[in-house]
Amino acid sequence: MPRDQSFGDGGEFLTKADAAAYLSVSQKSIQRYIALYNLPHYRRGRSVRFKLADLDEFMERGRQGGGWPLPSADTPLAELGRQAQVAGIRQIFRSRAGDGAYKAAVSVALSDVPAGGLVRIMSNSLRFLLLLSPQVEPTLFTPMCAALQRDAQFQLLLLDPDSNAARTRAGVEQDMIFGEDDDRFYDSPLYKDIVATARAVAHPDTADVPDRALRERLEDRDQLQVRFSSAEPTTHLVLTADTCFVENYHTGGDSVIQSHLAGMGFPDLHCFGGFVPVLSYDKTALAGRLMESHFEHTWSKAADGPTVEHVLARAAANGDSN
Repeated sequence: MPRDQSFGDGGEFLTKADAAAYLSVSQKSIQRYIALYNLPHYRRGRSVRFKLADLDEFMERGRQGGGWPLPSADTPLAELGRQAQVAGIRQIFRSRAGDGAYKAAVSVALSDVPAGGLVRIMSNSLRFLLLLSPQVEPTLFTPMCAALQRDAQFQLLLLDPDSNAARTRAGVEQDMIFGEDDDRFYDSPLYKDIVATARAVAHPDTADVPDRALRERLEDRDQLQVRFSSAEPTTHLVLTADTCFVENYHTGGDSVIQSHLAGMGFPDLHCFGGFVPVLSYDKTALAGRLMESHFEHTWSKAADGPTVEHVLARAAANGDSN
């Protein structure tokens, strides 16, 4: 990196361009750091120079919580928009559970699935996306029914409720440890939600569906495949014809999530997930293609897992026969 040795007391100095390159920020960010965060600098007339040692100290202060912003915080909105476009990001949602725009976008994506198209969904339990009951999620039930009428195929990939991964995940959510012989696990919300989803698939609620042909399609398992994976998902995925919705799971227990929510002004909000931002990608973008590959790999590995009938039979044996 070029150094200016004729500036000041004989020490080595960097230009603004060199300082920006050294800190991996823009020159505009350097100017803002000077104005707002007292980044050490030296002037002679209109020229500005920086010492390498000062930049190192500035970076260290930032790493230790000294109060200066991350470079990305200074990125102009227009540049953020450009970066999102390049990455294939279509939309950003606050969460699955609390952002109505997310459900609306998924509804539109389901409505756009072409005849004979494929919809893929990966989740722990689908507790926020239980599609087969209008009482649970009417916003998504209608476009799903329309897609079924167009001969769309659905693949649902859930967590095997009797797997060690399910016990681990349930323990994370409730700050507990469920051993292999711990019957308390069968009363956990996660276990009950997975079984409820399996039951909805096996016996869909069609009492309020007036169209006979649609009732038959909802009950037709040929259009709806379900597999249960023993590997805990690390993300929630919804893959439609041209859109990929991705939410990474929060790895903290329920009390950890609640403490964070309380710090953000939501002290009474009890949650088990679905409070993490969601990104919507163009499925042809790199991230969309990778997420589809991730689903396909996990789906393939779950081919030898239990069937819906096996899950319900085991649930009955464990005392859950609702």
